[in-house]
Amino acid sequence: MKKIAIATLALGLLSSNIYTEYNCYREDFPILHHKKDHNQFVFFDSGATSQKPNQVIDTVCNTYRYASANIHRGDYGLSLKSTALYEEARAKVAHFINANENEIVFTKGTSESINFLASTWGEKFLQEGDEIVITEMEHNSGLLPWIRLAERKGLVLKFIEVTPDGFLDLEQMEKVITPKTKFVGCIHTSNAIGTQNPIKRVIEAAHAVGAKVLIDGAQSVPYEKMDVRAYDMDFLVFSGHKMLAPTGIGALYIKKDVIDSVPAYQWGGGMADIIKVPFEDSIYHPAPEGLEAGTPPIVQAIGLGAAIDYLEEKIFTQPTKEYLASLCDRLITGLEKMPMVQILGAKEHLRKEGHVVAFNIKCIPAPRLAEYLDKTFNIAVRTSKHCAHMLARRLDYASSVRASFYFYNTQEEVDRLIKGVQTFIDEEFEKVIADEKINPTNCDSCMIREFA
Repeated sequence: MKKIAIATLALGLLSSNIYTEYNCYREDFPILHHKKDHNQFVFFDSGATSQKPNQVIDTVCNTYRYASANIHRGDYGLSLKSTALYEEARAKVAHFINANENEIVFTKGTSESINFLASTWGEKFLQEGDEIVITEMEHNSGLLPWIRLAERKGLVLKFIEVTPDGFLDLEQMEKVITPKTKFVGCIHTSNAIGTQNPIKRVIEAAHAVGAKVLIDGAQSVPYEKMDVRAYDMDFLVFSGHKMLAPTGIGALYIKKDVIDSVPAYQWGGGMADIIKVPFEDSIYHPAPEGLEAGTPPIVQAIGLGAAIDYLEEKIFTQPTKEYLASLCDRLITGLEKMPMVQILGAKEHLRKEGHVVAFNIKCIPAPRLAEYLDKTFNIAVRTSKHCAHMLARRLDYASSVRASFYFYNTQEEVDRLIKGVQTFIDEEFEKVIADEKINPTNCDSCMIREFA
């Protein structure tokens, strides 16, 4: 018993030290210091976009001040400087995910990266009758491009199903991936319910039948070091704005043995070496430059490089995932004490692996709670299906309140959210029921349904 007590005490001290370590980084984020009616701003919507530290803000501003020129087009010093900074950012992205620089294509974000692949690699290599497999957990950006491609080319679209407790059905996956499967798309971490999927097993199942695999890392790359080599990924996509960088920049990783065969997504300046007539004799730059037509998001890419510097120097030297999971655990524990609250997804999984908690209050439309939290407690949360419509249909909810955490969030902020939800139930529930003309006796769960 004494050993257990000592171990528990040590764990408590470790948690306290971790908390103190992360709390000090809040000073780097100016937006977090805003107040409304004496309430400090609480941002629990990092799953939609992250806040930006001074290091990134200053890098973006100083690039416009001192290095604003187009890239790969000028022989003067400022253009050469801008080009060097842009390519340095590409190198940082490559190092961040253990890739080579010539495997990284800059895009506007995750959505464009997936559309890029569907419109280029998919258009070229997938043929009528081929099977493609994606999960029911996908963000719409990982769903709609493949639906459109399947319709256009006569592909057979199949889905890896989600279990009632919010996990991929891996037994069903083994059946749905067949020798006819040519492509598999899988979100790493669900933006809607926080489940972290076993992508190594998905990749191995796909590769066993010769299929290529796309991993959507929008909700995982900002939270942990990714290694494309260790996972043997073919494609990885993620967005900069969810990992401290500016909006309008994302990265598409394409494995070297694939990227040289991928055709261009767009056509324009900067991608051609020699234009000849007939045009098929023209000579184009190799990837990645040959896949980035026109003026790219130069300053945004440089800002992404600064964000990666921040994460690698300050955040990923700490047990970030454990800290975020502790915030999930704290919120889940608080919400479980309220009988009217239902938490979506796998609670025990989120306590250990999560950075997202989605929930609802019985009979209450999610936006009413979010509006109350904003106006009364200055807390920002998101409500909706979170662009994961297939998942919402599978789990049978119309909308949810989502709290998504990042390292700049604190235990005290989580406690304020718990207090805000309880106060809403105590003081606003009856009023909202009357306003919305809801019969509470017909609410057999915490979710308002709107599906046919």
